[in-house]
Amino acid sequence: MHPVGFDEHSVLHYRDAAFPPPWTGQKVLWVASPKYRGPIFIRGHQLRGRWWLGFDGWNGRPYAEMRLDRPTANAGAEWREFPSYTRVRAPGCYAYQIDGTTFSRIVVFRAAP
Repeated sequence: MHPVGFDEHSVLHYRDAAFPPPWTGQKVLWVASPKYRGPIFIRGHQLRGRWWLGFDGWNGRPYAEMRLDRPTANAGAEWREFPSYTRVRAPGCYAYQIDGTTFSRIVVFRAAP
């Protein structure tokens, strides 16, 4: 499981985001390997800062975590896609923590206008 296009030099650009203040953000596409069939739990926080990052939640405050459930029994052998929005309150370095039943990973990125 990973956000598409994110690596150690990734930047989440939020210049044209249309979220109610003080939150801003950008659309992020998450993909999961067809080999992994369990649920996924994602949360995050600003590194060396006080702000947590949020997900979706168009009307006001975003959700502090995102849970992606396992696929249905008849799901094929293709990569699973989960479009969402990552929302932040300030520029800076952030990290996602992505947990599944058989893995845990951290993805660090910079949020900038």
